[in-house]
Amino acid sequence: MQTEQNYTPYWAGVAVAPVGIAAFFLSTTVGKYMSSIDLRYWGVISFTLFSFSLFYQANFTTQVSLNDIMFARFLQGFGVACFFLPLVQLSLGEIPPARYAHAAGIFNFIRILVGSGFGTSLSIELWSRLEIFHHARLTESLTIYRKQVTQFYDGLANVSANFSTDVANRVLDMQVEQQAFMLSTNDMSWLGAWLFLALIPFIFLCKRVKVSERKVVAH
Repeated sequence: MQTEQNYTPYWAGVAVAPVGIAAFFLSTTVGKYMSSIDLRYWGVISFTLFSFSLFYQANFTTQVSLNDIMFARFLQGFGVACFFLPLVQLSLGEIPPARYAHAAGIFNFIRILVGSGFGTSLSIELWSRLEIFHHARLTESLTIYRKQVTQFYDGLANVSANFSTDVANRVLDMQVEQQAFMLSTNDMSWLGAWLFLALIPFIFLCKRVKVSERKVVAH
């Protein structure tokens, strides 16, 4: 948003902030009723909400409004609220008290390593490579034989005679880059949405964990 859509840091923060609104207000409710519903179904609800929000986000264009971006993040907030508490209980709910500290340490280490370490690095790399792919494909279609390209150069020449061919090429390349990053973002959203749906059956490979209300509060 900041590098390609010219958002300031403040407005970029405003756009993504709604992801925490639903999680902030619903986390206590999820914790209250978590013991009455199979924890695996909380995971199904979470993954479904994540998938729905990513499908919605996958249709964005470079003209997407701030409200649409905020709404997509707001939907993801519901998924976050239904995700973390059940995840911890599914992972650590059956651990004996004597081994809980060791198990919690390993759990958080793996979660941070895979999510913040490998996950973030690989997703950024894939996002960049998809941008290169879309940039190349879009550039292939920009020839002097296309009417839109001719109109673009003529429009710049009419605006100012100081626009040289090199400047016009750079302006066009910046617009292509913006579109390529948008297409890359959409691809990542489609991929994430389908992956969340594909992972739902794997949730039921987890052992069912029964958690009492007192135990939920303690954790």
